[in-house]
Amino acid sequence: MSNHNKNNKSQRQLTWEWIKNHPNFTKKQLTNDVNITSSAANSLIKFLIDHKRLKQKTKRRGCIGAKYKLINTDYIQFGSGSRKGCRNTKGKRNTAKQRCWTTMRVLHAFTIGDVAAGAEVALCTASTYIRKLTQANFVRCIQGVDKVNDKNSVARFRLIHNSGPLYPIVCDDSIYDQNLDKRHEYQATVSAKSINKNAKEKSYEHQKLA
Repeated sequence: MSNHNKNNKSQRQLTWEWIKNHPNFTKKQLTNDVNITSSAANSLIKFLIDHKRLKQKTKRRGCIGAKYKLINTDYIQFGSGSRKGCRNTKGKRNTAKQRCWTTMRVLHAFTIGDVAAGAEVALCTASTYIRKLTQANFVRCIQGVDKVNDKNSVARFRLIHNSGPLYPIVCDDSIYDQNLDKRHEYQATVSAKSINKNAKEKSYEHQKLA
C-alpha cells in the first residue's frame, strides 16, 4: 500500500484492505503482514464476524491458529476504536477536549483564553490542545505574541479544518479525526513556544488577581 493511503486511512481500514486481498487467512498471517497487535486483530476479527464479513472456517488446534474466510466485501463503517498511541475516549461526549473543540467551532477565530473560558477548562489544557491541533493543521496561528510593542499581546488562532462535531483525538504521532475516520500526522511545531509562553503568562496573571 502507498504511503498516501497509510497516512489517510485508519489501522482498521488498512487491515480490512489486506483481508480483502487475502480472503483466507489466519490471525498469525494477519499480524505478521499488517502492523497490528494480537488483541487488535482479535477485536477486528470479532467485529467483522459480527457484521457478517468473515466466518471462521476451522478452530484453533494446538499451535495451529483458526482459519477465517472473507464472505462479504460490502462497505463497512469502522468506529474510532482503540488505536496505537491514542487514548480510547469513544462515547465520552462531555470531555474537556470536546468542550474546547465545540468552542472553537462556534468562535472560528479565538485566543487560548477564549477557548479556556468557553469550555470551562484550565488555560494549560486549552493551550496544549490548540498546540496539537496546530501541529496537525486543524488550527492556524493568525497572530503571534508581540510583547515588545504590546505588553498585552496574545496569540490568535483560526479553525481551518472543521470536520464535524466530534473532537479530534490526540495520539502520539498524529491527530485522529473521529468524524472522517482519518489520521492527520503532526507537522512542524508552529508557534508552539508562543502558545506555551502565553498560557504561562496568563496563568500567572490569574494567580495575582485571585
